[in-house]
Amino acid sequence: MRKKSLSAKKKNYKIIADNLSDKRINNIFKLFENNLKKKIHVKKYGAAISGGPDSMALAYLIYRYNLANKKKCFYYHIDHQLRKNSFEEAQKVKHVLKKWNINLKVIRWLGKKPKTQIQSIARLNRYNLLKKEMKNVKIKYLFLGHNQNDVIENFFIRINRGSGLRGFVSLNQVEVQVGDINLIRPLINIPKEDLVYISKKIFNFYIEDPSNTNQIFKRVRVRKIIKLMNDEGINKQKVNLTLNNLTSADEAIKFYVKENLLKNAKYFKMKNYFLLNDKFFSQPREIVLRSISFILKKIGNNLQPARGKKILSLLESLKSNDSIKLTLSGCIIEKIKNLIKICPERPKKT
Repeated sequence: MRKKSLSAKKKNYKIIADNLSDKRINNIFKLFENNLKKKIHVKKYGAAISGGPDSMALAYLIYRYNLANKKKCFYYHIDHQLRKNSFEEAQKVKHVLKKWNINLKVIRWLGKKPKTQIQSIARLNRYNLLKKEMKNVKIKYLFLGHNQNDVIENFFIRINRGSGLRGFVSLNQVEVQVGDINLIRPLINIPKEDLVYISKKIFNFYIEDPSNTNQIFKRVRVRKIIKLMNDEGINKQKVNLTLNNLTSADEAIKFYVKENLLKNAKYFKMKNYFLLNDKFFSQPREIVLRSISFILKKIGNNLQPARGKKILSLLESLKSNDSIKLTLSGCIIEKIKNLIKICPERPKKT
């Protein structure tokens, strides 16, 4: 190791040692560590670092965790190039983390930028770019900076969409598998205020995203509603209690979805298709919806599941016809008497 790297590491050890007396940081780190020890058993993983207070705190907590547990992390920043100064911001984040001997790889999102649905399209491109980078270094775990505030905001956004149970608890999990990538959210039970505290205390730096105050975005408007509700006594603790109860119900449903897939569906791995018997569709509606959603996602090799409305329409068509052939979410769904076959629209490239 170079002298400069050794010097930086000693300095960082000292900063961590100095902060051991900071009860607030120690309590945050304990929560972070407990979340990881239950989920992470691999030696290397990736982390998405935007430069905001959540991700800067995440970078510090990972660094501290890795020192104690001999783990390795690849840090990535996606420069979406949606703002004029995005390049300068990315370089600043890289420079700040370099002082901690953290090597941040900046990846640019090239090509034409959207004028509508900016945040959702940017999110999809971000995951695709990160997935490609992770494949290059053979890692399957990606750390994200989603925190307690994000979970609560997501809950109210989903109410507005009329989501089902799965939608409500979609962020309220430390680990979730998307395709062949495991997304890890070790901050979901940590308030944003604590992460801002770490970023200021450790780095004295984080990027303020101007979109966080732009009311054209639904998430910003939802934050204002949450603040009003908090003023009326509907606080985070009460919302979290509701989310935890919903999460328990969600776990029960997952058990029965697994049973349905095991008993009433057969996967032919070599040719990559499913055959479903008539008992598959005699389960409660939510079990059937999730079972079909899982199969479509697996066979279609999609990052996101098909929309609930489209799946409901598919189920209605299958129920109303003795013989039918449809396409949805990159899959061909064919009904022949009492059997349903689901295969990819395009065969896998060999």
